[in-house]
Order: sequence, then C-alpha cells, then structure tokens
Amino acid sequence: MKHRTHQQWQELFKQQVTSGLSVAVFCKEHGIGQSYFYKRKSDLIDNETNTKKFIKVKPPQTNSMSTPFIKIQHQHTQLHFPSTISAIWLADFVKALA
Repeated sequence: MKHRTHQQWQELFKQQVTSGLSVAVFCKEHGIGQSYFYKRKSDLIDNETNTKKFIKVKPPQTNSMSTPFIKIQHQHTQLHFPSTISAIWLADFVKALA
C-alpha cells in the first residue's frame, strides 16, 4: 500500500474529477480500493471544512424591555411578572404577602 500525504490525496481527487472517469475506473487505473478512495475523500473533506455532526446553537437574547412586565419591589426584593398575568391572581398574591 502506498502512503500518500493529504496534499497527494487532494490532487488525486482533482485528477479523478478532471479525468472524466468514474471513480471505479480511476481507482482501478491507480491501484486504489474504491471504498478506501471514498473514505479518504470523506475524511479529508470533514477535516478541511471542520464539519461536525451537531452544532451548538445559542438561543437569541431577548431584551427584557421588549416584553412588558410588572415589577413589584419591596426593600431588596424584586418580583417580575408578565403583563399578561391575571389581575385577580396578582391581587391575591399581594394580599398573601401582606
């Protein structure tokens, strides 16, 4: 088995494309196993583009001012409620705190 560098493999991939030959015929002419050719191509492409199976996504940051809320503050304590909360529930909540 001939050992090739990454650059040599890249050249082989380019040669195969420009040759107009199918991968099977190209590999046979160059003494390369077809499955090994595809494996090396996949490995090199993954390394070059640094692709990963999963991409970490961060949720968009929302500005707290864009969502209306009700703020209740007493001494060092702050409570924030969405403005869509029921007024009756909020009144009962405040009574329960008293």
